[in-house]
Amino acid sequence: PAFGELVEAVRPSRLIEIGTWKGGSAITLARQLDRIGSDCEILCVDTWLGALEMWTNLEDPTRHGSLNLKNGYPSLYYTFLGNVVRAGHQDRITPFPVPSITAAQWFSLHGVQAELIYLDGSHEEEDVYQDLVVWWDIVSPGGILFGDDWTWDGVRLAVQRFASENQLSISHRHDKWELRR
Repeated sequence: PAFGELVEAVRPSRLIEIGTWKGGSAITLARQLDRIGSDCEILCVDTWLGALEMWTNLEDPTRHGSLNLKNGYPSLYYTFLGNVVRAGHQDRITPFPVPSITAAQWFSLHGVQAELIYLDGSHEEEDVYQDLVVWWDIVSPGGILFGDDWTWDGVRLAVQRFASENQLSISHRHDKWELRR
């Protein structure tokens, strides 16, 4: 429900997702954008190489198994592309296969901003904090940086630290946290 509410309230022209895994969130966001008649672009930033939690339990079919290793290299990117194409959103969803920090630097160099930025990459505290630092300036004035996994210590502690350092209020919408620019 949070995706629909945010899309309707903000009506973004550009949306960036950091950490997209198999594309489920991007596809859900695309459906919400279709619902309101928006032609908003969704840029999905991910390496598709897997976060730490995907590599820590090699017996976990949901996380490690989703990497779908071919000769030791993840083929998760192709799962993402297949899901996007099957959902019919290949004209709206654009993959940007680079590390989060590199993408933020590139967007900054090119003056690219977005009204909505969805942060769902690494769940390690320092990684999340660094993402908050580099992506905050990419959020358009009046825009929202949001994410989920509030129950993960790394996510919650990083968001609280960043919000405190920048005198920001953390809002919650269903299972998502939000920081407003």
